[in-house]
Amino acid sequence: MGWVSFFRDLKSRNVLKAALAYVIFSWVTIQVATILFTIFNVSQFWLQFVVIMLIVGLGVWLVLSWHFDIGATGIRLRRLPENPETGSVAKASKANYIILWTFSLLFVIISLVIYAKMRPTDGISKNIEAGYSNAAVEKSVAVLAFLDLSPAKDNEYFSDGISEEILNYLSKNNELRVISRTSSFSFKGKNMDIKTIGEQLNANYILEGSVRRADSNLRITVQLIRASDGVHLWSETYSRKMADVFAIQDEIAKEVTYKLQASLLGEKIEKTDVKAYTAYLQAKSLALRYTKEGAETGLTLIDQSLAIDSAYAPAWLLKSKLHFQDRVYSNNLNALAESQRAAQKAVTLDPEYAEAYAWLGRFNVINSNFPAAYSNFQKALSLNAENSVVLRNVSTYPSIALEDRIEILKKAQRIDPLDPSNYRLLSIYYFFQSNFQEALESLDTYLVYQPFGNGDHGLRGEILAWLGCKDEAIIEIEQEEDAFSKTYSSIMVSLVLNLENAALEIEGQKEIFEDDQPYLLAQMYAVAGNKERAFHYLEKALNVSDYDMYFQMQSDPYMSNIKDEERFKGILKRMKIPKTLVLHLNAA
Repeated sequence: MGWVSFFRDLKSRNVLKAALAYVIFSWVTIQVATILFTIFNVSQFWLQFVVIMLIVGLGVWLVLSWHFDIGATGIRLRRLPENPETGSVAKASKANYIILWTFSLLFVIISLVIYAKMRPTDGISKNIEAGYSNAAVEKSVAVLAFLDLSPAKDNEYFSDGISEEILNYLSKNNELRVISRTSSFSFKGKNMDIKTIGEQLNANYILEGSVRRADSNLRITVQLIRASDGVHLWSETYSRKMADVFAIQDEIAKEVTYKLQASLLGEKIEKTDVKAYTAYLQAKSLALRYTKEGAETGLTLIDQSLAIDSAYAPAWLLKSKLHFQDRVYSNNLNALAESQRAAQKAVTLDPEYAEAYAWLGRFNVINSNFPAAYSNFQKALSLNAENSVVLRNVSTYPSIALEDRIEILKKAQRIDPLDPSNYRLLSIYYFFQSNFQEALESLDTYLVYQPFGNGDHGLRGEILAWLGCKDEAIIEIEQEEDAFSKTYSSIMVSLVLNLENAALEIEGQKEIFEDDQPYLLAQMYAVAGNKERAFHYLEKALNVSDYDMYFQMQSDPYMSNIKDEERFKGILKRMKIPKTLVLHLNAA
C-alpha cells in the first residue's frame, strides 16, 4: 500500500473535510474564549489550556473521522466495501489504521512536549531573558509614594507604608509587571510630569495618591493614570476609620488589578493590629536610612509591634533585616543568628513569602548550608522570579557561573533600575571577572544613590589599585571608617601596588582574619607570592567552610598567582560545591 492509496482513503472517508471543519470550529472557540476570559479576568493559563486541548482533540477527531461517518444523520460506524480479491484491501485498510493512529499519537505527544517546554518552571536556565514581553510591558504599573497631607505633616512613614503594601500585593500577580519600591519611591518630592516618570520607569500606568490622617480618622485619595497621555482611568476617595486601613488597601489593589485586566489573586492584604502596624511602618522608615541609629531605634519599634501581634510575617522579615544592619554597624556577633531566626519565623507564618525565602537562602549560603539554600532559593523563584530582591539574593548561590550572576543582576536592574544594592553587588561581580573599569562604574553609580557606607571606600580603593591609580586608591583607603574593612583593603591595595613593606603588614594584622576568615589571609599571601602560606590558609578555609571561599574562589583576581597550580585545582575539586540551581528566569 502506497501513500497515494492512503490519501485516496482520506478523501473517500471525508477525513480532510472533517479536519477543515475542526480547524474552523477551533478558531471560533479560541476567539470567543479570548473575549470572555478577558471580560471575566480569567487567568491566561486557562486560555492556554483551551488551545492545547483543541490541538490534542484534533488527533482524536481525525481518528473518529476515519472510523465513522459523521454527517447530518448522526455518527455511524463506517462499513468497508466487500472485495473479491484475497483480502488485499483489508490488509491495506489495516495498514492505513496503523499510519493514522501513529500520526495522531505523534501529534498529541508533540503538542504536549511543546506545551511543557513553553510552561514557566520554578528554576534558572542558561537563557536569561533580556527584556519583557509586550503583554508584561502593557500591564506595567508603578505605585508612587502617597503624599502625606496630615495637618502636622508627621505621617510620611504611614503614607509610604500604605502605598508600599498596595505595591507588594500587586507584585504577587504574575500577570502584572510592578515597578519596585526603590525605583517608584525615588520620585518622592520631585515635581515631574507623569509621562516622564512613566518613561523613566518603563511603566504604562501610574498609581498615585495622598493620605490624610487625624487621630483615628483616615482619608485616602487614589488615582490610576495612563502614563502615555495622562488620562485618569480611575479615581476614588476613601473616608474611613484607621481600623479599616487594610480593607482600603485591599480595595485599591483589586480595583487597579481589574482596570489592568489581570486576574484577581483571590486573597486579601494581610491584616494586623493598627497600633502594631503603625510601629511596623515607623520601624520600616528607619530601616531605610541604613544608619546605626536607625537600626537600633527600628529594632525597638519592631519589638513593640511584635509584642502586640507576633503573627505578622512582614514584621518578622523587617526584624531580620534590622538585626542584619545591627551586625554591620555595631559588630554585634549575636545579631546574625537573631536575623536568621526572624527570617525563619517569617516564612513559617507566611509560606508564600518569596522575599523572606530569598533572605533566608542568603543566610544559608553564608552558613554554607547549601541544601537549605537550594530549597529556599528555588521556593522564592517559584513564588516570584520577577522580584529584584529575590534575584539579587539568588545570585549569591555559589554554583551559579559568574557570567550568569552578572546577567541575573542585570535583570534585577531592569526590574528595579534605581535600587542601589543591585549596582554594588554587580560591581563585585565585575571585580571577580577582572573587569575593573566596569566594576568602578557600577560602584560609582551605586554611590550616586547611596552615601558611602561600611566597606565602600575600601572596595573603591581596591578597584582603583587594580586600575593602577595609586594616589586615588590610597586616598580612598584613608577615608574608610570601618576598621575591619580598612585593615583588609589597605593590605590588599599595598600588595597590588607593590608598596614597600606590604608583606609585613600581613604578619602584623593576620590575627584579625586567622580564625573566622582564613580565606582573606590566603588572598593576601597569594598576591604576595607566598604560595605555601596561601595554600595553608586555603586548606584552613576549606575545613571551616569559609563563606568567602565559596563566594569567590572560582573567579578571584587575587588568586591569579596560584590558580594554575595543581594544588589549587585539587582544592576546588574537594570543595563541596552545591548542586546547580535550575534557573529559568523567563521575562514577565
